[in-house]
Amino acid sequence: MQCHVDFKKRAILPIFLLTTGLGLLLLVLFGRLPGDALWAGPVMDAAHGPVFALIALIVLQLRKRSAGAGDGRFRPWPGGGPDLAYECVLAFAVTALLGALIEVLQRFVDRDSSVADIATDCLGAVCGIGIHLFLSGAVPADRGRASAAAPAGVRHSHDAEHSGLAVPQRRVLRWGALAAACAAMGIVLAPPVAAGLAYALRDARFPVLMDADTFLGDYFVRLFDVEGVRALLPPAWRTPEHAPERRHGLRIDMDPAGRWGVALYEPLADWRGKRALRLELINPGDQPLKLRVRLFDRHHRTNRRYGYLHWLEIPPATRVLESIALPPPAGAPGQQPMDPSALDLSAMAGLVISSGAVRAAPGSLIEAGARNESASPASAAASSRAAVSRADERRSRFYLLDMHLE
Repeated sequence: MQCHVDFKKRAILPIFLLTTGLGLLLLVLFGRLPGDALWAGPVMDAAHGPVFALIALIVLQLRKRSAGAGDGRFRPWPGGGPDLAYECVLAFAVTALLGALIEVLQRFVDRDSSVADIATDCLGAVCGIGIHLFLSGAVPADRGRASAAAPAGVRHSHDAEHSGLAVPQRRVLRWGALAAACAAMGIVLAPPVAAGLAYALRDARFPVLMDADTFLGDYFVRLFDVEGVRALLPPAWRTPEHAPERRHGLRIDMDPAGRWGVALYEPLADWRGKRALRLELINPGDQPLKLRVRLFDRHHRTNRRYGYLHWLEIPPATRVLESIALPPPAGAPGQQPMDPSALDLSAMAGLVISSGAVRAAPGSLIEAGARNESASPASAAASSRAAVSRADERRSRFYLLDMHLE
């Protein structure tokens, strides 16, 4: 009877740890934050770190109990005494494999999977293992208890025989493990911290909506079907005669046949009292650049057919400051069925800058694809490569420097 009671006592903690670990994995697999704000992505991705740190600690604890048959000791492994390094490597491998399994399963539950999430899981495992090493004094806890209970003369020989590390070495390993854990968790938490800082700076800089020359000034800009990067401006465009002097801009390479472009999401919503939206742009090419800007509010942000459209044409080799009147006049050429005057300036959700060229022009990818439907596979592939090459040559480059309200 006593043996049966002892078994039940020993089984409680492993069952609790296994249940907790399973719950954490299910939380990562199915858990979602409400809404679609830009901060939600970094927060959900970073949540993998603490979760898998706990998973690594659970694996270590389960290994510790199973290796010691419930008495909390690491048993000898092939090659000598208790091998803590082996246990840590095993915990890291198990945690990383669980992270990879979760990413595979996410494909079947309408969730995106990514290698970056697996890397975050691994960083979380490093954090959990580092915390374990720090709290255990960089040696299994049973050694400390055994040596503490032994006479003074025996205690030293036990540590010398089994730990293989002098006290200063164990201290270095212990604090080094804590430093590694903090560094890993710092990398994991950097994106959500940057997101929080970007939101704070957005509020402080209003009515500036985007400024490529400032720290996190383009955080709320997203690119769709275009190539873009924050880059140094060509020297000819940052001289004092182009006031104000700027050094950086968002360099955009856009396909005239593209459907999307540069999107600004989640500005401060209340634009009431503002007279105009101003965009500072550079067209470094030798041809006029045609763009269109679509403004949309929170009531219509998911429908691309709604919004107020404004067309721009930037002369070649020009740096300009374009202006869009707010609120749009009732007779302005907005895209129906939304009346431009119905744009809710108290609940603005953002804007999209896309190509103003006519789509499906001769030689476009759309037209080339239609022609290739009846062609042989070899000729269709050659025609597609030629169409892609023409599209690359046709890309329009411009710089977006600043967006602000007046």
